[in-house]
Amino acid sequence: MPRSELQRIHAFLAAFARRQAGRVVGLPGGFAVYDDTFAHSRADDQVVSDAAVDPEALPALADRPLGSCRTG
Repeated sequence: MPRSELQRIHAFLAAFARRQAGRVVGLPGGFAVYDDTFAHSRADDQVVSDAAVDPEALPALADRPLGSCRTG
């Protein structure tokens, strides 16, 4: 798949996540979206990276905003 198609797909998914979210929280290199109605839904509570992020730093960036979403 050509890079421009992947970029359009990623842009669509990021915009869709923002539109359907109840809350959006900015993060370095992206954002987290939440829907408090579905507090433990992985589809509704997620981190989206929309810029270059160090792969080593990504787990810690995602853990902070999504840590409260974990069950068990």
